Amino acid sequence: MIKVYFDVLTLLLVACFAMDAVTLWAVAQIRGVRAGAGRIAAGASVTSLSFLGFVLLRDLGLLELTSPLSMAAAVAASVAGAVVTFPKLRLVDTVWVIVYRYLLAAMACGVAVAARQFAGASGMASTICAVATVLVVAEAGWGAVHRGVRDSVLLVPVTVSFDGDHVRFDALVDTGNRLCDPVSGAPAIIVELDALTPALPAAVADALRRWQAEGHSLPDMADAVSGTSWSTRFRIVPYSSVGREKGIMAGFRPDSVRLEDGMGSVKTSRAIVCVCRTQLSPDRRYRGLVNPDIFRAA
Repeated sequence: MIKVYFDVLTLLLVACFAMDAVTLWAVAQIRGVRAGAGRIAAGASVTSLSFLGFVLLRDLGLLELTSPLSMAAAVAASVAGAVVTFPKLRLVDTVWVIVYRYLLAAMACGVAVAARQFAGASGMASTICAVATVLVVAEAGWGAVHRGVRDSVLLVPVTVSFDGDHVRFDALVDTGNRLCDPVSGAPAIIVELDALTPALPAAVADALRRWQAEGHSLPDMADAVSGTSWSTRFRIVPYSSVGREKGIMAGFRPDSVRLEDGMGSVKTSRAIVCVCRTQLSPDRRYRGLVNPDIFRAA
């Protein structure tokens, strides 16, 4: 006679769901992709319920967990969970999500086994240790290193689009750049005028050059764009810097901004492109400065 202990299965389901949710969250942190709590919960539900189904089939004598069929089904469940959580990722990025997930799960399981064998911890305590391991690795470990490198020293290729015209340049992710649109709060990218000119209408580019060369006021810039489609894009963005407490920059709302950080690409329309009148890098290694918040605005 086969006995099914529902209290044990319930605890198993809760533990699996917690571990799956935490690993999905950790992968999102490591890969720098967005995933809301609802999608993480949905993805964790797919994999944890699948595992519970495997256990029930094993207890009923219908499936061996070490069989090729069960392993293939487990991989399929992992793929389904990743797709549910991160539906817009490319295939290669989805594969990396699954790889990172398995690595984190293996690390967490190792800690859980060690806690159980050497410290005599209970099953629940072992699960808590495993979850804590994933949190520490993702946030205090990899997350801090990845964010530190990306936010402080990383050069990223940037593509800015206006009305079907695109300009591409390298920009420095600068933690000192917290500039944003005072109205919408959209983070700003500061770009040299010469790098941006190919995507600007001639009248707007000429007005910016006069502003650059002769120091014309920004109201003159507003006059140049008035009555054109660019009037809705134009922004005046206040700023402060070393040696200058108050200043204003001309900014424009782009159709899109795409950034590539070495681990994937980020595309958003929630950004402001501010025009810089001076050269940002003496050796021309970069033509723009990126507010790190733009990675979270996507």
